[in-house]
Formats: sequence, C-alpha cells, structure tokens
Amino acid sequence: VQASDRRKNLSKLSTELKKQIEERVNIETPSSSQIIPIILGDAGEALNMADFLRENGFDTLAIRKPTVAAGAERIRLSLNACLSKNDITRLVSVIGNYR
Repeated sequence: VQASDRRKNLSKLSTELKKQIEERVNIETPSSSQIIPIILGDAGEALNMADFLRENGFDTLAIRKPTVAAGAERIRLSLNACLSKNDITRLVSVIGNYR
C-alpha cells in the first residue's frame, strides 16, 4: 500500500471519528487532522477518561496544565492508518459508555 493511500485512509478515519463523536456522543471535536481532542475542561475528568479508554484497549493521553490552559484539559486521540472503521465505531461506543 502506497503512502498516499494510507494518508487518504487516515483522513477518512479522522473524518469518520469526528462525525461519530459529534453525532453519537454529542461532543464537539475541534480538529482538522488525525489528532482529535476531546475537551473536558477538568484535569481529573481527563485522567479518569484516559484510564477508562486504556482499560478498554485504547492508548490515550490526558492533556493537562501546563500543556493546555486550566479549563481546557482534554483527551488527545491520535489516529493511525492501520485502524479500521470498526475500530472507530468501537472507540466511540467506549467513549459513550464512559459518558
């Protein structure tokens, strides 16, 4: 598979994830790349959600102050081209289960 095909697939996956998060979980995801933030606004909440996602098989990071301003704490989802649409759907389901 050529790099351009992987980039196209990654772009599709990113668009699909943003769409599903916004429609199914009602969270805005301000991103135009494969790095998608879920802004929670609380450091403890970001840590708890990151732990929950890791427990369910998704390696995620809680991003907190001083990396982001207080009140802008978030989960950072970084996609890669090896994921499938089913992976995206499962991730959104796990996020929904947390909420």
